Amino acid sequence: MAALVRPTRDEDATLAQLQSTEDARRVEVSLQLQQAQRDQTRLSGERERVERDYRAGGLPVDLYAQLDLKIGVEEKAAFAQVKRLRTRERELSSEKLLA
Repeated sequence: MAALVRPTRDEDATLAQLQSTEDARRVEVSLQLQQAQRDQTRLSGERERVERDYRAGGLPVDLYAQLDLKIGVEEKAAFAQVKRLRTRERELSSEKLLA
């Protein structure tokens, strides 16, 4: 009967592997989120530079419009990526396999 209560070595190894996989997923998502946030910051800086150059007369209207559109699309994608990764991070925190 004691064998039913106490985990076997195989069960211990399985639990350790599950914990390791769970931890690796959290680290991976965290690193991806950090990169996505850096991308957002970079794009925000690009938008500010383009706006500043345009206002200073350094960019023609057509080039400004192209850059503004391109950066806007990239910003939207970066925002969606950050949102998705934050959601995934919360999910991983709340669905601990080995709570």
